[in-house]
Amino acid sequence: QAIALQQGVLKNNGTTIVNSLQTNGTLINQSWVDFFRAEQFRVGVSIDGPQFIHDKHRVDMGKQGTFRRVMNGVNLLQGGRVRFGANAVVTQSTLPYPTEVYEFYRDNGLSPCDFSPFAEIDPETGLLYPHSVSPREYADFLKSIFALWFEDDDPNFRIRRFSEYIQAALGKPQRLCV
Repeated sequence: QAIALQQGVLKNNGTTIVNSLQTNGTLINQSWVDFFRAEQFRVGVSIDGPQFIHDKHRVDMGKQGTFRRVMNGVNLLQGGRVRFGANAVVTQSTLPYPTEVYEFYRDNGLSPCDFSPFAEIDPETGLLYPHSVSPREYADFLKSIFALWFEDDDPNFRIRRFSEYIQAALGKPQRLCV
């Protein structure tokens, strides 16, 4: 319905709309892939790294890990040539494993990608939740990821955050707002 509305309202005024969707990927099937490709959606998939990391916090209503379903969605998107990126939420569970996370993303063609810190405050106590990461922990994690990325020197493997930092250092406009 949204696509029909966009086409009807904007049909003759020259405006271009780019639709984006962020998903955990568990319900992606061939119908969604066909829709995303036909409507040129940009899709973001949340996947926190290898199964032993991802399944720690990303569980379904039955408390079962969602890794296999997310990877099924990723594989469908890749096979259907849908433009998508991946995002890992960095928690205390992620911090000891920058190499494993980086290699998982690289080896599975999850590019462009990004790594976002989990930092949430418990409204009752005013303190960070236990699996939150501090700014220092997050910076150290990113430094480890950067070293691996820089060493690989693969122009086809993009990490959005690093691209933005490089753009900023070169005095060029940035698109990431953090």
